[in-house]
This record gives sequence, structure tokens and C-alpha cells, in this order.
Amino acid sequence: MANTVTNYLPKLLAMGQRALRENAIMTRLVNTDLQSEAQKQGDAINVPIPSAISVRTVTPAVTFAANQDFSPTNVVVTLDFWREATFQLSDQDIQEIADGTIPMQASEAVKSLANAVDEYILGKHVGFFGAAGTEGTTPFATNMNVASTARRLLNRQLSPLTGDRAAVLDPDAEANLLAVSNVLQFDQRGDQEGIVNGSIGRKLGFDWHLDQNIPTFTPGSAWTSGIIAASFSGAIGDTTLRVISASASGAIKVGDIFRLTADSANNHQYVITADTTISLTVAVALSFFPGLKT
Repeated sequence: MANTVTNYLPKLLAMGQRALRENAIMTRLVNTDLQSEAQKQGDAINVPIPSAISVRTVTPAVTFAANQDFSPTNVVVTLDFWREATFQLSDQDIQEIADGTIPMQASEAVKSLANAVDEYILGKHVGFFGAAGTEGTTPFATNMNVASTARRLLNRQLSPLTGDRAAVLDPDAEANLLAVSNVLQFDQRGDQEGIVNGSIGRKLGFDWHLDQNIPTFTPGSAWTSGIIAASFSGAIGDTTLRVISASASGAIKVGDIFRLTADSANNHQYVITADTTISLTVAVALSFFPGLKT
């Protein structure tokens, strides 16, 4: 095409937001502090992670105290997710963009791109190792206990107590939460958004959002078909553990979350980082994150 539409792209994308049928929320919630580092496809961004520094007793002396070594690390984020939703624009379409009227097909393309990015971010849930609630059960059917449990997990995992904490709900969970009396009673302090507009807003330290793109996850079969028993000891900090099934074999999937019976009091949770199959007779290595706490 001979037409140059580069100058119209910002307006095209802005008007396309009006056509979003799904509430693609995740792009507004993720950390974008390093977005200025993004350049072209295949580039890598190094995200620095400082190392811990121990506290020691101050000992007066005439010489300088020995320095403490530190070894910061980094996580490499590769820019490998690039998507497009193609369509053609006629001269009339371009004029409609300039006039503030967006062509319907362009609107659909913007919607598809927004949903693709939203679903990509939500798909990263397999790296999370904190879970609250009952598996396979929509939360908030009768109370807000799952929210307080999730808050406790974040606090134990030393998540910052800032205004950045967000809770993203699928339509079923949101419908349950809107009907919980504790949410409706917030109007007694002057907050009427829940009753008037169905907006939960900020409650219990979370900003609550609806997102229709939240996926479901089916865990590996080994957890339900048999008790997983550790057959070899592990040390604090280990990220692998050799195990053998006590009663049945089955699959273990990336994203599965497990706890250790011996550490039930602290409720530490771990997420599987590599697919494997548990056997009745042969010990196999589970790979997980974070390192063992006990």
C-alpha cells in the first residue's frame, strides 16, 4: 500500500480501546519500570536482584573492619513475545481514522492484540508458589477468608506493603465477592461503588479487578492418585528433591504447587519447574522453586 499510516497509529490504538469486550487488565498491573530498556525482538533485559547482607556486631578497633562481600544476581528477560493482527486499510478507512471514526476491522485487531498480551501475562501463573483457597472451588461463596489468607501469604513471602497489590478475578469469583455482605457493607463508611456501580475498588489492601481471560489449570495426576513420599533427605536451599510414590504413579506438571507435611506448621509452598512422572518403584527428582525452607 502506498499510504503511510504511522502517524495515525496512536489514534488508532486509542480508539481501539473502546472496542475491548474482555477486560484485559494485566498490562496495567505488571511492572513496567524497565520498559525504556526494550528495543527490538530477541533483545535481552537484565533485571538486577540485590544479594542479602548480614548484620554483625560493631566492634571498636583502630583498624578498618573486614568488608562483607556481596554478590548481586540478575534475571534475563528476553523480548521473544511478538504478535500482530493484520488487516488492510483503504483510503476511506484512513480518512475515518483521521476523522475519529475507527474502521470495525481495525477495532477487532486491537482487541485481539490486547487479549493476546493479557493471556500471555496470565499464563505466567505457573511460576507462582503461593496458593490460597480450595482447588477447583470458586472463592468468596460465603465470605472473604480467601482474601485474608492470600494477604497472609504475601506478608510471609515479604511482599512490599504498598498500594501495588492487586487481586484479579474471573466473572464467577467477582459475582461471589459482590454478594458478600462485608463488601456491600462498605457503603456504611461512605463507599457506595459496590452497590451503585458493582465496583469493588480497594478493599483489604488490594485493588480488585475483573478479567475474563483468566485461564484454568489442571494439575498433574500424581498428586491425586497417590501420596508423594520423600525417599531421600533434602537440605535447606535445595531446589530438587528425590521422591517416590507411596501408592500410585502419575504426572507432575510445571505449575503444580505442593507443601511438605513435615513443614505444615509454616505452610511453606513450592512450585514445580519441570515436568516429570512419579513412579511406584523408581525415585525421580522433583525440580521446584523456591529453595527448601526446612
